[in-house]
Amino acid sequence: MGLSPARGAPAPVRPDRAYAAGMQRSTGEHWIALAAVVAAFVPAVRGVLEVTIVFVPGRWLVAGAVIGAVGAAVVLVAAHRSGARATVTFALATLLYAVSWPVPGVIGSFLDLIGIGLLLGFGVLVVRGSTGYRRVLGWIVAVGAAGLVVGHFALSWFFPLTLVSQTALDVIVVAPSIVQAVTYGAAGVLFLPPLLRPVGAGVRTLWSSAEVR
Repeated sequence: MGLSPARGAPAPVRPDRAYAAGMQRSTGEHWIALAAVVAAFVPAVRGVLEVTIVFVPGRWLVAGAVIGAVGAAVVLVAAHRSGARATVTFALATLLYAVSWPVPGVIGSFLDLIGIGLLLGFGVLVVRGSTGYRRVLGWIVAVGAAGLVVGHFALSWFFPLTLVSQTALDVIVVAPSIVQAVTYGAAGVLFLPPLLRPVGAGVRTLWSSAEVR
């Protein structure tokens, strides 16, 4: 007579089902990480474009805002379900950045400022909860976001632009775009590992094979 499982004991998990569940989780993580990278790199690329070509065509900005908003929304839903506070903060920051551009006037500027403040909070959370290179990137995000907040107030209300030379004015105008590119770029790099792990595994497999030795 075969042995029956004890009453109340969990049913054994079939290996094929466990593998399928693992693959689904892995695929989901990759898509969420990709959405986060896109949401962060959209403002980073905009900062680079503003430095290099000065005037960014409006249709590029609209396309970037839509792509960034979709990516941020995907990350926000996933992070909220998993209770990842830092990722929720990041998603809200990038979402507000994306939607602030089409909104004119003071409201759009206010949304942008809130998004920058949330990005600063994201950087602080990363610094407090991470070590190694992630902590360094968290510091870059936090310091860069703080610089963007200061620049926002300085350029909007306080800084006497008429009292500086043209060269200094050019630097003052371009500096926020550079800081924006570096800050959001560092935030995007924080979400790259899930996308790079399969690449690293493939490289290690090739390296260990006799064909590439």
